[in-house]
Amino acid sequence: MGNYLCISWQGFIQQVVYQVSRGYYWYCLIEYPEAKQDRWFRTDNKLMGKYSADLSKDQRYRRKGMGNANFMFLRWGRFAVVLHTKGIVEEVADKDHFCDIREKPLEVRLNLGYRIHFGSNGVTVHLDRESYHGVKEILADAVRRHNPRLLKQEFDRLNGIPCWSGVVEQKRQLLAFALRAARKNGLVVKREEFRFITRRKVHKVFEGE
Repeated sequence: MGNYLCISWQGFIQQVVYQVSRGYYWYCLIEYPEAKQDRWFRTDNKLMGKYSADLSKDQRYRRKGMGNANFMFLRWGRFAVVLHTKGIVEEVADKDHFCDIREKPLEVRLNLGYRIHFGSNGVTVHLDRESYHGVKEILADAVRRHNPRLLKQEFDRLNGIPCWSGVVEQKRQLLAFALRAARKNGLVVKREEFRFITRRKVHKVFEGE
């Protein structure tokens, strides 16, 4: 059995982004029920068999050459996603609901909500609307408490999110918001006092890599 089980949420999103960048544009997001955790591995095997998602590189090349779609299966925790490329889709898979990520972003709620989609420079990731406004409110609350240390700590939490271009753009917006709010409330903070990471760390995706 090939690698499919991601060891972190960061690795899960990273691998989805990577596969989408390789042409796996169509996705079906599945959330496993917590109450049936003892059946998750059985469900993994069932889905990989259904979609022929556990193929070697040579087998995938042959399928592509025949005009067939190739499928990829990934899971982290209770979240699984089936991805496929352009090509002929077998009848068993054609009955399932797949979305084109170029038309409808893939949204998944992990530690926060993430939106994987195509931007002007290709596939990227943003915080979803709910998470973005939630972080904004946390920063505003720190300002209302007149606590510069708390404000910087709360902003620093964003550096734990891998720095996709969309996330970096949102971090800039949130920092600008925090500085404006601080000035309006007489809170003395400087931009250079906020740690702002822009380089994205590459995470290990699968065990044994």
